[in-house]
Amino acid sequence: MILKNVCRLGVPLLGISMMISAFFLVSSALGAITVTADGATHNPPVDITVGIPVVFEATATGCGNNDTWFRHVWDFGNGTTLAYINRDSPCGEPASTTYTYPTKPPGNPNLDATYSFAGMTGLEALFCGWLNWCSDIEQGGFVRVRLREGTLPALDHFRIDHPGTALTCQRADVTIRACQTADCGTLYPDPVSVTLSPTGWVGGITQTIAGGAPTVFQLRHNTAGTVTLDVTASDVPAAGPVQCTVGGVAASCDLLFADSGFLFEMPAQTSCQDSAEVTIAAVKADPADPQACVGDGSFAGQSKAVSFWSSYVTPASGSRSLQVNGTAIATASPGTPLTLSFDGNARSSFHVAYADAGQLRLDARYEGSGEEVGLVMVGNDTFTVKPYRLDIQATIDGVTALDNSGSTGEPKLAAGLPFQAEVRGVCADGSLTPNFAAATTLSAVAPFAPAPGILSGGSLSAADFSGGAATAPLSYSEVGTLTLQADVADYLGAGSLTGTSATVGRFTPHHFDVVPNTPQFDSGCGLFTYLGQPFIYATAPSLQVIARNAGAAVTRNYTGAWWKLSDVSLAGKRYLAENGTLDESLLPATDPVILDQGDGTGTLTFDAGGGLGFVRTTPTAPFAAEIRLEIDVVDEDGIAYAGNPAAFGEASAGNGIAFTDGYQEMRFGRLTLQNAYGSELIPLNLPLRAEYFDGSTFVGNLEDSCTPYDGTLATLSNYSANLQTGETTASGAGSLLGGTENPLSPLQLSAPGTGNDGSVDVRLPVDFWLQYDWDGDGSHDDDPSARASFGIYKGNSRMIYWGERVR
Repeated sequence: MILKNVCRLGVPLLGISMMISAFFLVSSALGAITVTADGATHNPPVDITVGIPVVFEATATGCGNNDTWFRHVWDFGNGTTLAYINRDSPCGEPASTTYTYPTKPPGNPNLDATYSFAGMTGLEALFCGWLNWCSDIEQGGFVRVRLREGTLPALDHFRIDHPGTALTCQRADVTIRACQTADCGTLYPDPVSVTLSPTGWVGGITQTIAGGAPTVFQLRHNTAGTVTLDVTASDVPAAGPVQCTVGGVAASCDLLFADSGFLFEMPAQTSCQDSAEVTIAAVKADPADPQACVGDGSFAGQSKAVSFWSSYVTPASGSRSLQVNGTAIATASPGTPLTLSFDGNARSSFHVAYADAGQLRLDARYEGSGEEVGLVMVGNDTFTVKPYRLDIQATIDGVTALDNSGSTGEPKLAAGLPFQAEVRGVCADGSLTPNFAAATTLSAVAPFAPAPGILSGGSLSAADFSGGAATAPLSYSEVGTLTLQADVADYLGAGSLTGTSATVGRFTPHHFDVVPNTPQFDSGCGLFTYLGQPFIYATAPSLQVIARNAGAAVTRNYTGAWWKLSDVSLAGKRYLAENGTLDESLLPATDPVILDQGDGTGTLTFDAGGGLGFVRTTPTAPFAAEIRLEIDVVDEDGIAYAGNPAAFGEASAGNGIAFTDGYQEMRFGRLTLQNAYGSELIPLNLPLRAEYFDGSTFVGNLEDSCTPYDGTLATLSNYSANLQTGETTASGAGSLLGGTENPLSPLQLSAPGTGNDGSVDVRLPVDFWLQYDWDGDGSHDDDPSARASFGIYKGNSRMIYWGERVR
């Protein structure tokens, strides 16, 4: 068993409580569904206006056979929408059960919200768990209820457009509109059931006018004479009386039926082009079958002067004339006479051309003379002339064309910013059709470069057009280019109409956002760094750059040829420090490294190269390095980060780029080498010591366990006494330990040997940040040096004089 009907329930509430009964038949055959409200029976769909609680009454009814009635309940509580079914026993349940809706579904304030339970995820399992009859129901046949907040709009009047004259042997087309406004510019949005007058309507006198659209009905009247068209009743009452038009012009509601006249066969018409042959037939009611038309023998094989005139229907005015066989015809009766040759079947043909667009009415009239005096033959047809195509021109501001098909150059516009697209109805040669106006939809279509984005806007109503053109405000979400397509679903009943633009673009990001990481410097020497000593990054600074449109969405097309961040475009990169002067001479020439990640994002990764340092001049007290790195993120199109410069750290106390473990102290240091004395028979150690300036004096730098030394690089000079070149050499290499040489690998001179006593000056090359102004010339550019003496004892420093007496 499956639920056979899907419906929408409801009625306007008008400020009073209503009782509505809904019956849903589950059967192997199609079941009937009715809705009763306030005592009246309605065939779905009808509308519910939610403004006060709505009471639904579902009644168990029917017993026997295979038909079973179910009660359907909708629960809008707790901001969610649930649907479930309770199966009533066909004969044993109370007459009715009442359910109450809230004033509106919580969390769903939108107008015309449609709540559909068809295909709801998990609903089948829900039925299985609650009702235990899974095999008897299939998922998908559930009820749809449309709830509208507030009251339904008022209906101003009905408007009937008819041909004015018709033939008894042919059905007359009559168009009826339900007008929401007095000028009928806005149609009533919902279907309206009407009762029509007179009798003879195909399908009966009860008809339904479509919601939001004109509806064509057909009337047959088999006897010559005049009938009056009317809407005598409707389920939505109209505030004003019925209005009638003929060819769009206000007229009487009387429609004249004649036994003879002209019939047209009008082919499709295109603006500015001669039509295919238009056939005109002189006909009369068949005496044997009054509902059938036959050729009028008085026209067969004859040439007749028939007068033609045209009138504007949609729009109701115009500036260009309709041409028949190359002759511009009048726009009112009595018209322009043209001679037509009718064949043996009382048929003739001609061509029409119209250098505009719209809906026209063509009237023909023949008045007999001589033996035909008193014979009057009339006929008319309404037809549509479509533009050859739609033309689309995109501009930035209504003037500047947005037609750049490449990835560089002008014009350009930031994605997400508004631009304009003018849509025009045109002839094949591109000339404008000033009467064109139609509801038009603009969309983005291929080709796209590099990939599709989202086009916003693009809906035009017929009222937006003036002089055959309308301008739509649009925006495009992505970087790149696109093509616009304009579509009219059905131009005045003549079918669809379309057109595409040239390439529209190019679009750039609107701005960049940046997300910095948390970089860290590595100190130059463990717990500290010497002034002048380069230090590098333990964690390099990196900026994630995100390209966004004006709506802040990521422009994922900003990649490849459309990526414009480069070494040339980035600007203003600099390091700043709270104290001291930074030495950037060892930084890489190209920095940062730019990486396009292919999805509208990228990274800028900075490198310290050979290291960043502080300029070393005169002894300075230790200070904390508070360093800021900043750069202006801007691309070759001038698209920028609004917060430029993007920065890491601040050049202020406690806010600079961090150092590993917080070791950010900078010290003015030097390395000292002390004089040594010893026997020429054993190696001689040269004491080595690291010091730093504490603000008043140099003190031992006990934290230095990183400075390397290499005795083999020492320079020996100024030999004295018996000590000669090559008789002693320097050795010992390693790193300082606690500010002095490593005792396991001391800096020492080899023993020169017996008889090689004397002295030598030793100079140890060190890094420039450990040099000092040992020569007093004002420049801290001297390596440490000392004198090593062999065979000469230093003696006791407490002894003033030590002499030797020989006896």
